[in-house]
Amino acid sequence: MGYERRQEFTSVSYFSLQILKYILELTVYVPYSTVISQRLKGKDIN
Repeated sequence: MGYERRQEFTSVSYFSLQILKYILELTVYVPYSTVISQRLKGKDIN
């Protein structure tokens, strides 16, 4: 009984960790890619 519940909890925490990782990647990647594209568009502009 206890083992099954722990298994469930592990999968739930793993799922929430994946979501957190996804959100972190988005919040880092979106501004970063924006900066990169702006630099590519106007290389003369620092």
